[in-house]
Amino acid sequence: MRSDGSGSRSRSLLLAVLCTAQFVTLLDFSIVTVALPEIALDLNIDSTLLPWVLNAYGLAIAALLVFGGRLADLFGRREIFFAGMAIFGLTSLLAGFAQDPAFLVAMRALQGVGAALVTPAALSIVTTVYTDPRERGRALGIWGAVLATGLTAGLVFGAVITQTLGWRWVLWVTVPVAFVALVLTPILLPTSLRRQSGRLDLPGAALAVTGLAALVLGIGQIETAGLSTRSLLPVLAAAVLLVGYVVWERRAAQPLTPLSLLGSRSVVSANLVSVAGNAAMAPAWVLLSLYLQLVHEVSVLAAGMLLVPAAVAIAGGSGVLAPRLLRLLSRRALVVAGMSICAVGMLALALSLDDTIPWAWTLPGGILAGLGYGLAFTAWALVGVDRIPERHQGIASGLLVTSQEVGAAIGIALAVAFAAYAGAEDMGSPGDLAHGYRIAVFGLVVLAAIGAILGRLVPRDDVGDPGASAEAPMEARASTL
Repeated sequence: MRSDGSGSRSRSLLLAVLCTAQFVTLLDFSIVTVALPEIALDLNIDSTLLPWVLNAYGLAIAALLVFGGRLADLFGRREIFFAGMAIFGLTSLLAGFAQDPAFLVAMRALQGVGAALVTPAALSIVTTVYTDPRERGRALGIWGAVLATGLTAGLVFGAVITQTLGWRWVLWVTVPVAFVALVLTPILLPTSLRRQSGRLDLPGAALAVTGLAALVLGIGQIETAGLSTRSLLPVLAAAVLLVGYVVWERRAAQPLTPLSLLGSRSVVSANLVSVAGNAAMAPAWVLLSLYLQLVHEVSVLAAGMLLVPAAVAIAGGSGVLAPRLLRLLSRRALVVAGMSICAVGMLALALSLDDTIPWAWTLPGGILAGLGYGLAFTAWALVGVDRIPERHQGIASGLLVTSQEVGAAIGIALAVAFAAYAGAEDMGSPGDLAHGYRIAVFGLVVLAAIGAILGRLVPRDDVGDPGASAEAPMEARASTL
């Protein structure tokens, strides 16, 4: 098999390995959610530390994605992917043997470090191997499908594995996949993706990492503490650190994130839509799962299974329909249409959240919202990476995934806060609970509509050519980047 990434078969196998790696890093976030009660009982973890079994992983990913993307550009995408999978696999193994809560949280944080290296490296390999615009669109569509199935599969597999094998196997299940990925990396991943010249901007990296960590931490605190000093101080610290990061980057000889990249309308518009789209979609999984369990009293496993149709809709929209529609519609049109469909689906979902309405009526709205999100995802992902020079694909991928993580964190925090304010966390009657979740989902309708409006910022492109753009090609401006 050729290692240069050429040839349909080798590229298909390469995409399968990269998507599988991305799948397990997503799986490892949601799969642990279901196992938290068992973990708390077995390790005697108190209520203040228990959320960090989940949050340590997500915080490390969100804070380090941009940094991981820059490392991939500088030191080689294959090398960083390999290092990330090695860290992820080893810490997954060790986490499963944990006998101490602090050790488990530490291993979960290191798992997040590995995932933050894997994700931007893998995505940038996809976008540099698939150079044909239509093939790149199909590859990114499959990537989006993996995004949907990974999160949903975690809820389902987590329930099954925890009930049958125990919570430790929830962590161990990803180890064989990591091992296979490590074995196949030197065989399948292209040797042509060599490291770039330049040095790492350590002060800029420190500001970016601490700023993003503070932002995600503050947003997460809103879920439990509301708009209080406890939540606002990290957000204010994040604002100071991120402003300092921008100021530093303007003066740095070799900045972590080239400012001309952030000045690209394609990059900015794609990431803004990504924040809004994920702020709308990510909380829907959480709210719908809670609604089904607390209002209609279905089991954790059944609630996870009932999310599968929406996940299938995302996968179908992203991996099947979007690449075909991009031959007929511009990327801007598909982003706007997709997020509009998502908003309509969210509205239908909100109207179905009533204890007097059978749970089956939640399915149409969830499916429609998922379909719209999937259509928009492929289009905005193309916008965010399609016109970027190869030597900056890692950092562009890191930015795109960071906007997804931050958007999801913002959306979940706001949705939980709205639900609590409306009475969903008072554990009152089923009607009161349903009312709280319905109010929260109405908020998601607004976020999806904002995503559709932001889609108008996407540059015009030629219908039928996903790689075209009205912007001057960034390759032609590579010397300024």
